[in-house]
Amino acid sequence: MEEEKYQKELFKFEKPKRLFPKLVSIFPKADFEGKVLITFTLERVILISIVIIISMVIVYALGVEKGKSVGRVSIISSAKVQPERLSQSQPVKVQVLPAKPIVPVPESIRDVGTPYTIVAVTFTRKDTAAQEVSRLKKEGFDATIVQSDSYFLVCIGAYPDKISSQSKTALSKVRKIHKDAYFKLR
Repeated sequence: MEEEKYQKELFKFEKPKRLFPKLVSIFPKADFEGKVLITFTLERVILISIVIIISMVIVYALGVEKGKSVGRVSIISSAKVQPERLSQSQPVKVQVLPAKPIVPVPESIRDVGTPYTIVAVTFTRKDTAAQEVSRLKKEGFDATIVQSDSYFLVCIGAYPDKISSQSKTALSKVRKIHKDAYFKLR
């Protein structure tokens, strides 16, 4: 036994230097039986979860941007009919959509020199919009009904711009009755 002590004194036993001692602590270590022990501290678990969440957000954002660009390309390409893609053996299906009913536009709105009108209120039913038009006409406004998709807009007047004194005065009078009135391009 004394010989062993003597031999240990002759040689210097140092631990081998590692390149990145801080990074080595992250990786798992082997125990005496050769099994790998994985140890995580709470800080490491939180750090790993934050990295995973950030990477998921980045992948999602890139996918959204790619989807937007692909969507634009597919809309453009679907607008053009490519004859080489159509073959004689496959019938082409055409879907006919019902046409929207044409609502006559009043004379005051047809004037090209007056592109703005005031939208006083919007209704989903035409009869309630007609009642509001008759009420506004009794109060002295030039009210009309304009259909926009499935809504009926109660519009008042026709104005060349939004900034003139006549336009601002009319809007303030309408806002006394309907506080959410606004200008709209026709």
